[in-house]
Amino acid sequence: QDDRIKRIHRVLLADQASSMERLKEMDYTEAARVLRAIKGFGPKLTACVLSFTCDHAVLAVDTNVAKAVKKLGWVQPTSDAAIHDALNGKGGEGGLVPRTLHGYAGNLRAALHGLLLNLGQKLEKPEGRAFVASWKGVVMVE
Repeated sequence: QDDRIKRIHRVLLADQASSMERLKEMDYTEAARVLRAIKGFGPKLTACVLSFTCDHAVLAVDTNVAKAVKKLGWVQPTSDAAIHDALNGKGGEGGLVPRTLHGYAGNLRAALHGLLLNLGQKLEKPEGRAFVASWKGVVMVE
């Protein structure tokens, strides 16, 4: 991670057009293109930076988030990139997870990322399996 932070810092210092403020002003597709051009930036890191730093409405998909949404039945087992597109839509528009929620002023997709990440990490434990089972309306007997 230290190498990635150094790369990001070098790029932002060298190219003021790619500053974080500029990325905030761009639409998600254009900002993602700029970041993906940086060595070491894949879909997940790009989504994390744009969601948490630039407040773009995007749900970053990592292994744990993918595991959670598969178990919840939101998506069929597939690649993390396909899950990203299913949850966020193309270019941050559409998708299974809404960009906003009536009465909630924050970045809903960023908030949901934290919850799904935590659930994905717990799925190997009884409490994670119990949560998914009860959410799906299944009675668990241990």
